[in-house]
Amino acid sequence: MRVLFVVTAALVTAMAATAPPLHADEPAAEPAVVPAEATAATAPALPSEPPESKGCACSDCKSGGSHGAGHGPSSGAAATRASGPSNAVANLSDMASDDSEFECHPGDEMCRGLRDHPEKMPGWMRKMAGKSFSLAQIEPHTLIQTQWAAMVGKDASIDHGDRAERAGFALRRARFGASGTYGRRTEFGAYLDLAGGANLLSEAWVAFSARHTTATIGANRTPYARSSLVSSARMAMVERPHAIVAMAPFRQVGVTLSGSYPELAGLAWFAGAYNGFERDKNFYNGFKEFSGLAGNRYAGLAYVARLSAEPMGSLGAEVYDTKGGGLRVGVGAGYYRSGGSTTTLAGYNADLHLKLEGVHVLAEYLADSADPKETPTEPATINASVSRTALIGEVGYTLKRGTLALRYQKIDPDTARSDSQDEQIMSVALSYQTPKERARLQLQFDHRQETNGPALENDVVFAQLQLFL
Repeated sequence: MRVLFVVTAALVTAMAATAPPLHADEPAAEPAVVPAEATAATAPALPSEPPESKGCACSDCKSGGSHGAGHGPSSGAAATRASGPSNAVANLSDMASDDSEFECHPGDEMCRGLRDHPEKMPGWMRKMAGKSFSLAQIEPHTLIQTQWAAMVGKDASIDHGDRAERAGFALRRARFGASGTYGRRTEFGAYLDLAGGANLLSEAWVAFSARHTTATIGANRTPYARSSLVSSARMAMVERPHAIVAMAPFRQVGVTLSGSYPELAGLAWFAGAYNGFERDKNFYNGFKEFSGLAGNRYAGLAYVARLSAEPMGSLGAEVYDTKGGGLRVGVGAGYYRSGGSTTTLAGYNADLHLKLEGVHVLAEYLADSADPKETPTEPATINASVSRTALIGEVGYTLKRGTLALRYQKIDPDTARSDSQDEQIMSVALSYQTPKERARLQLQFDHRQETNGPALENDVVFAQLQLFL
């Protein structure tokens, strides 16, 4: 009993010094005072050397990987053990079960003593172990994409959606941020994009989960088209389709509700309300991202919904097929409506995504309309109703670290007119990625064919080096 009292008193002292009180209105417990002579005479013998480290037990690390971008926040007791000079209290959660094993920092005598003598821990302390000492787990992310326009036609124009106007270099993306989890039901993320010479917010959100439903609040992607939801770092081509950039709303401030049911044919649903969308006057510039970041003024509210299913297994995060295997199918459809003070915008899309033994096929159809109001409260970006359509088809094959992909687009920026704006775009891309896809080198050729009117010399050949951590 005397030994048990000494160990318990030492633990209470450590907890009072390192852990915050459970309630702000309750004073911290005063540590018991034990004579030094009694401690030296009665404390259990402790090993002089730390045990051999067993390392992280997650699936990534077991296979030789690491907790990097695209793998989600690191999890488990190993992440908790990595913080603080003394982890005796943090490791109480590991000792909540009789068969658990945990590791101690070199020199942490209290931790090693409890590890070797778990029977000396009081029952009330074992109950606290599973509840009171969870820490947030944070993981940094980096995405850098540098492009080189090697050959550019003399009629190429960025305002017309071309990748470049003159041969040269561009820093396409330079994103830095972090995501993480707090407890079992809270996730968060914040990212900046430094490309373009300004500190531009890319995303900042907090997500709360309960059963099959998640609520995401903040600045995030709107759940509309498949290609707008896939990360630019995981495309088979260097860039997203021109039609997606022009016709899909990307990021806005608002609230998104979502749910997924893997056991029900991989069914997933999304529904959200956001500050209203604003289109640029130039069709190929698409929507203005985060136009309502500082609050809503003229754009009203926008509503977005999406439904998708993967009945034959998960397709993964990439457009291309990195794992091979049997046939996997994904289907989806989305809708949005934004009622601003000058223009009402509405759009819908449908998509089909297939993967089989390294082959991927992606098809998407988009249609939208813009209708100006009769008495706008600010200058309208369009003067008459406009309807637009686009069709996208892509096929590719991945063998080990290399990917070959072909893409076709047919774009009609105004279905009521037949002019040089109607066009077809054919693209071919080659990609090579390092193990774990941390770095990629890509080369792409875009050929644009005007359906009506004179042909323009606006073909582009460009390359991209990507770092994704």
